[in-house]
Amino acid sequence: MRWIVIAIVVAVALPACGRVNTDDSAELSVARAKALVAQSEDKLILNDLKTLSVGAAGELAKHQGTLILNGLTTLSPEVAAALATHAGMLRLGGLSTLSVEVAEAFEKHDDLLILNGLTTLSPESAELLATHDGAMNLSGLTTLSDEAAGAFAKRTGTLLLDRLETLSPKAAETLRVNPRIRIPEKFR
Repeated sequence: MRWIVIAIVVAVALPACGRVNTDDSAELSVARAKALVAQSEDKLILNDLKTLSVGAAGELAKHQGTLILNGLTTLSPEVAAALATHAGMLRLGGLSTLSVEVAEAFEKHDDLLILNGLTTLSPESAELLATHDGAMNLSGLTTLSDEAAGAFAKRTGTLLLDRLETLSPKAAETLRVNPRIRIPEKFR
């Protein structure tokens, strides 16, 4: 268990070595996405990217390694579905909210999923994300509803909720039952 938490922390603070970085602030073409994947090794970091087509997302998902797209602030369900096919760690730190349809797409992703920019999460989206098999970092959340806590308590993968500031006693008790869920000390 400790090693999974360490892996999540290391993934959040990834070093710059071995990465492909780009300043593509306009929409990424399918051809450019394919070229970036071909030239990248372990990390593909496209934090300046603001929009992404389904085709380009499909090409980026073929990358064999870490894929970081922190510049995206919104995702369509179709783009999310394409990204969910990525076989490695996926970091989307620019998303502050998650629609039910996008959460449903991420159910299918089975590696580390970092959505640490989320500040709110509906109980419906939490229910869908709870079925995600891989480890998940939702450290941007500062509060969580009782319903969302109940959904996450059933998770089998590690879940990082280390920046929660408010939590009902019921939600805290529900989350404490699952040893794979990391919550702040004050709620343990």
